[in-house]
Amino acid sequence: MRNTQCVTIRPNAFGAGFTTRPLKSPDPEVRRRNLEDVRQVVEFCAAIACPSVMMLPGVIHAGASKADAIQRCIEASQELLAISQPAGIAIAIEPHAMGLLESPSDTLAVLEGAPGLKLALDYVHFITLGYTQPDVDPLCAFAAHVHLRQAKPGFLQTRLEHGTLNFPALLDSLRQTNYNGCRAVEYAHQDYMQTDNVDVISETVKLRNRVRAHL
Repeated sequence: MRNTQCVTIRPNAFGAGFTTRPLKSPDPEVRRRNLEDVRQVVEFCAAIACPSVMMLPGVIHAGASKADAIQRCIEASQELLAISQPAGIAIAIEPHAMGLLESPSDTLAVLEGAPGLKLALDYVHFITLGYTQPDVDPLCAFAAHVHLRQAKPGFLQTRLEHGTLNFPALLDSLRQTNYNGCRAVEYAHQDYMQTDNVDVISETVKLRNRVRAHL
């Protein structure tokens, strides 16, 4: 039976926050320490048959341009893949609002620059910024893990009835790429972009039932 566990690493796991030991740091010593941590995580994943490791691509730090930040993200991803690919473990980055990769086009640039890199794909981070569902659909081909919840422009999370995501169409986009990984309902209740605005339990059940009906 296929193991569907997913280990999650975020940049602040490398240090005390987003800027302490970022994934794409220009400091060679920081990158070396990050890679040592990832080697241990990949070894752990291989031991328990965990298929992927998820992490955030980071933010644009003071004094850096977006183009430079994207290039460093590509280089850092290549270094991670050199460790993970021989072990058969996928590295999946998650583009997110208020981070480096806020657009499908920038995300695709990183994926093309680091062949083999995968996504923890969450449509809502693009939808809340005004991108449409068809804008995001091409990224399904790179998905190693998928997060599901409802959203609309300006709202990272909404009730199922109030958002703009068409879940049957989303699931069909995944199906067309032969995606067979996890589909995780990810309603949250936290002080982040107003994600304390719905009843998590009822929305999780409703979306779970909607997804099951179309699998």
